Amino acid sequence: MALLVKFGYNGTCFTGFQKGNGNQSIEDSILSILRTYNIADDLRSAARTDRNVSASGNVLMISTKMQPEKTLRILNARGRDLYFFGYSTVDDDFNPRHCRSKRYVYVLSNPLPTFVETIKKFEGQHDFSAYCRKDARS
Repeated sequence: MALLVKFGYNGTCFTGFQKGNGNQSIEDSILSILRTYNIADDLRSAARTDRNVSASGNVLMISTKMQPEKTLRILNARGRDLYFFGYSTVDDDFNPRHCRSKRYVYVLSNPLPTFVETIKKFEGQHDFSAYCRKDARS
């Protein structure tokens, strides 16, 4: 049975999503649980995130014979800073990367001071002619 699992995580606790990306990647953490409890040998994910990036609705797919409710219970009990909250059964050839759309929301903690500091660099008069194409017409 192929199981599509919806999950989230606190990205500040990981070195990024991709396995082998440091000693504490999200994918390595999930795979460790899946393999330790003989749930699955591999996973496919819909998206990967960088270090310190959290997610509230990522999706992964696993092939397993274990009941979905039991799978989620084990993942939630063993996955530190990971939260698994939904599932659906799908065909074995389903690929979560081939979805119709993805939605990203970027939330910055207190971005206003940084924005104000950055935008000040653009105040005043500047010569941007180096970024323009010369008009061949005279």
